[in-house]
Amino acid sequence: YSKSISVPDCYQTELQWACKGSYAWTAQKKAKMLFETAGGLLQAHIHRCSEPTVTFFNPLVWERDAYCDVYVDYELLPKESTCRIVDEKGDEVKYQILSSLREGAYYRMFVKSLPSLGYRTYRILTGGKADDDVATAAATPCLLENDYYRLTIDPVRGGISSLYDKKAQREIVDKECRWEAGQLIYETLADRDIMNHRTTRGMERTSLTDVRVTEGAHGPLYRSLVVEGQCPGLTEHGLRCEVKLYADQPRVELDYAMRPTANTNPIAYYVAFPFTGRRLTFDVQGGFVRPGENQLEGTASEWNTIQHFVSARADGYQVLLSSKEVPLVQLGHMLDGPFEYIKHYDRPHVYSWVMNNYWVTNFRASQEGEMQWHYTLTSRPDTADTEALRFALGDRVQAYARVLPVGTNDSRPLEGSLLAVHGHHLTATAVAPARRRGYVVLLVRETSGLAPQTLRLTAGGRPVRFDRVNALEEVMEPRLRTLRVPPHGLVMVRVRTPRH
Repeated sequence: YSKSISVPDCYQTELQWACKGSYAWTAQKKAKMLFETAGGLLQAHIHRCSEPTVTFFNPLVWERDAYCDVYVDYELLPKESTCRIVDEKGDEVKYQILSSLREGAYYRMFVKSLPSLGYRTYRILTGGKADDDVATAAATPCLLENDYYRLTIDPVRGGISSLYDKKAQREIVDKECRWEAGQLIYETLADRDIMNHRTTRGMERTSLTDVRVTEGAHGPLYRSLVVEGQCPGLTEHGLRCEVKLYADQPRVELDYAMRPTANTNPIAYYVAFPFTGRRLTFDVQGGFVRPGENQLEGTASEWNTIQHFVSARADGYQVLLSSKEVPLVQLGHMLDGPFEYIKHYDRPHVYSWVMNNYWVTNFRASQEGEMQWHYTLTSRPDTADTEALRFALGDRVQAYARVLPVGTNDSRPLEGSLLAVHGHHLTATAVAPARRRGYVVLLVRETSGLAPQTLRLTAGGRPVRFDRVNALEEVMEPRLRTLRVPPHGLVMVRVRTPRH
């Protein structure tokens, strides 16, 4: 709507926003209901026993270690006692409380070696007293440290001034940058029209003031520090960022929350990630983009939308950043001058563009209310796109859990793998019901770009035949046992719905 900015409170603006916003809220509601419906349908096939159980489902088609956020009532997982979540071999699931309610709590659980497109059931064993002294990583004011990283927070500016990779002996944060990693940036324009003229005159940037750093959570999975501060454009609640350092994996999470005011002046918020290294890579739908190198001519160079991850690379090493909620980024540097037709940058800095009200058509003039978003960061001793994509997919697609109360012992299997994709550098990025009843379709990508790879599928560990189909699900090659996928190739295959 052309007047959403110029006349933000008129009837048509309010009406169109209510209509368009309803699409997103309806989608959210229906997606939640689909999850509950699917969980209810699966429930009849889950093993039950004389103790409460929790069954974890892996919706990705490779075996993986997975995190899962799950709500459990205190009747099943008592608040004041130590509970063990174990499988039939006695292997335990580590868990930690994220938030508590009167009747139960939300937990983050970590499951190892969860089967490909499969599941595993664990028993909840209660008894004993809660141990409040469990610690995962050393923590002192403004410092978190474990076997992988040493993380230092600036007590004045509120950003991560240093993130040192102890295994690789490398500093991840570029200390010569004006901004620190995770630091919030508040940007204002003299007027909105400067974007139309492709200039940045009258642009100003500031950051947090009155910064406070306090100790946050500590438990078997992670330890955290909480950064709070004030910033223009926010209510008195300011910004809150919880920085989590995980114990058993090279993993850092940053969880943000802030409440912008109803401000119709042109403003924007960013989070800075000035990484060390030389080269940036990010993934899009079906491929990988290196800004200024293999980007399609004429496409946006000053800002980009990442599908799953952005990577800073150099010398056989990469740092990976992923976010579930805020995919828009400015790469290399922030927009400070005339727009570039071809991207040029000196250092692999990433600026996450969290929100703005710059655009003059079809956007709200103000964006008030609480905003929550998250980032996950890791590093690896390689520059492989395959591992980068799998990390980001694993971060964005959590395991799903179904908690069941005490039942009658039955003979249903405790775990199973319904389908697995085999082949070096092959990743299935989508699995969906086929148009033909009783079949599913997989979208499989070759991610190395080096050589053709051979695709195989198994169900329950046994080879299965499949059809290569096109986007209309027309059969191109029937009843295959293997399929050669070209470098950076994308194939669609259809297989009969596995049963277990």
